[in-house]
Order: sequence, then structure tokens, then C-alpha cells
Amino acid sequence: MAIVRIFLSISLCLIAHASTSTSTSGTSSSSVSNDAEGNLKQGWMAYMQGTIPGGVQRITKLRMKWKVGESAESSMVFYSPWFGLSSNDGLSLIQLLNPWLGNQWTMFTEFTELDKNHHQNSDQYAVKPGQIIEGTLEYNAETDSYLVSEQNIETGQISSQIVPCSDGKQYRTPYVVYEKTFPCNSYPPDEIVTFFDIYAECDGTDCTNEMEWISRINNSNCRMKAKFQDQTTISITWNVDEESQYKNMSISDLFHLNFSKGWATARISQKLASL
Repeated sequence: MAIVRIFLSISLCLIAHASTSTSTSGTSSSSVSNDAEGNLKQGWMAYMQGTIPGGVQRITKLRMKWKVGESAESSMVFYSPWFGLSSNDGLSLIQLLNPWLGNQWTMFTEFTELDKNHHQNSDQYAVKPGQIIEGTLEYNAETDSYLVSEQNIETGQISSQIVPCSDGKQYRTPYVVYEKTFPCNSYPPDEIVTFFDIYAECDGTDCTNEMEWISRINNSNCRMKAKFQDQTTISITWNVDEESQYKNMSISDLFHLNFSKGWATARISQKLASL
């Protein structure tokens, strides 16, 4: 946590203009736009979007594993591979994140409700390159909520939280995503993250092999691509040697570009407020 606090302290002077306010309660003060679902996806690069079988109400379990990437060069950048679920109204998102914060990989989960301007996070822990993280979302019908957790398989450390399905929302759409936009040489040199041992249940029944996955690209920076390998394996790749339109942007402008939306807004705002 000390490294993250140093990173955030140095960042404060660069990104203060990118946020109008911060919150110690985990709630963002930004308003929901007419294109709320688009805002939810702002900052996403390449991603895979899943579709559940017809007649199914919700995904009741989703589990994936992945290996923490190689360390990138130390710099003032932040980005994350992750997987998660969005609600049927497109206004709520559960993310199992693995962010690079300039000089260290971390893991935590985040829950965002755009219609309520609400964010809540589980505890953040440092992880090391090569370690395996297992992420799980599991629905509890009695409480109408999800247990969302990430476990470092090597150390056994767990970051978890309970996410309520407010107003009867149903979480039906799974995603595998690489998020945040920076020059290509800022990304990990291994140029790939693979989510494997993917397992899904729909209304309590195994639907892993019935899930349909579609590759999408919001931003082709660094030739970022999401690739379907098979029903239990999805990869995202990039090229660190590719020329990037963001190469000559100042670090301040890059922070403004990436800080205004997505998981970094809530997480960094809360950390800044606690310093």
C-alpha cells in the first residue's frame, strides 16, 4: 500500500483538474449522462462480450483465472485487464480488476452503479508477475446479491465484497476487458493476458459451452485485440512496438483522458481523499 500511496501523492498535482470532487464514502459525484452504457464502457480498449442462452434470467456464477503480467517500465501510467458482469439495464457493472499502477500490479474488485452515482471497492492487495489470480462471482438468491472475490493462488490472499442486486437488477452480460489508454511502450512486454479455466452457470446450471462470445474493439491503440480461443479460454493481445497516437501526449493530458471515467475515477479519488 505504501507504493500505491506514493504513486497517488505524486499524481495529485497532475490529475486534480480531471475530477470535480472526491468522496471518502466511495460514491462518485459525477452525473449519469443520457448515454450511460457508453460511459460505462469509456476507456475500454479491446474486449470480449458474452451472450447467455435465451430464456435465462441471470448468470449465477462466473469464474476465471489469469496470470499476472510482466512488469512494465516504471512510469506514471495505470491500466487493467479484468472480467466482470453488467446488469440488464446497462447501468451497473461488477469488475474483478488487476491494475498496473505505475510500478506495481494489484488486485481488487469494484462495483459501479451509474444511476446512483455509487462505487464500492474491496480491499486492494499487491500481486507479483507470474502469480495466478482466480476471480469468482457467485449469486445468492436468498440475499439477491453476489459474492465477488479475487484470490492470489500462490499466497491465498483474498479480496472480496458483497454486491447487492439493487432494484431487482439481473446481471446477464459478461465481459473480458483491457482498460485505459496509454502509449504502446507503457504496456507489459509479454503482450498478452489469457483468462483460462472459464466456468459459467446460468440460473444455477452450467452454461459454459452455451455462452456466445463476440470480440469488440473500442480503441485499436497498440493493435489491442480480444481473441476467443475456446469456451474456456480468452486472450487479449497488444504490440508494445506499435506507434501510438498518444505517444506525444503529456502525462497530464493522459491522466485527464483516462481518469475521467471507469474504475480509476473511484479508486484513485478515494485514495487521494485518504492521504
